[in-house]
Amino acid sequence: MTRKHISFATVAFVAALIGPALAAEAPARGAPAAKAAPPATTVPVDAQLQLQSEQQKTLYALGLALAQSLDRLNLQESEVAYLLHGFEDGVLGRSPKVSLDEYGPKVQALGKERVAAAAERERTKARDFLAKMAGEPGARKTDSGIIIFAEQEGTGPNPKKTDTVRVNYEGKLPDGTVFDSSIRRGQPASFALDRVIPCWAEALQAMKVGGKARIVCPPELAYGAEGRPGIPPNSPLVFEVHLLGIGDAATAAPGKGAAEHQPLMQEKARR
Repeated sequence: MTRKHISFATVAFVAALIGPALAAEAPARGAPAAKAAPPATTVPVDAQLQLQSEQQKTLYALGLALAQSLDRLNLQESEVAYLLHGFEDGVLGRSPKVSLDEYGPKVQALGKERVAAAAERERTKARDFLAKMAGEPGARKTDSGIIIFAEQEGTGPNPKKTDTVRVNYEGKLPDGTVFDSSIRRGQPASFALDRVIPCWAEALQAMKVGGKARIVCPPELAYGAEGRPGIPPNSPLVFEVHLLGIGDAATAAPGKGAAEHQPLMQEKARR
């Protein structure tokens, strides 16, 4: 089996099961590419590496990125050893110990099985989290499943779905991890309510200008089974929102255009 075979299978597998964006550059199968055997000084993958140079740190970061793309496979430590062995053989041009023609379909079957199991775990965790939040004091659950905690009543008008709003907000995962925050950027964000995730479009229309609320979004009204970078699939999201004003993008955030700090929700809506 050639190095191109290894690369194709790896990219195709990740593209099909984890990251569709990687599929575009998958190379075709072709003739073997000759490559010299690695020198004896090659550092084994289980050595305690010292991250000293920028290139070393960058290569380590590449490993982290690859690990994130495989996160939903829930690989165990004993399994990772086999994965790394196959990865080394493929990258370094060594003779493979199994045939991808035979085991490629088994790789895909394993991926589908693990991803399905991960999705079920994520749905269960989401249901438990939403039930817990709905039972907290002050919680109000809408018919669509959004949970709203009013923290400060506003005195202004309610925005309509066709309005552009100006807000300060912070988005967190159920474990408290912040994935997006206009507050930390030090600049309110402006966006149109008809271009955001459904949870925001509904919840902000229930708020008055000047109001503050904690909004808990069920996955199906946020990023669903796809997730986003930094947001796991089927994850509920928790937002602290302060509705500052209503107005068009040119005037809603004085001194800064709406495109300056587009919130994550707007990027999702435009896809």
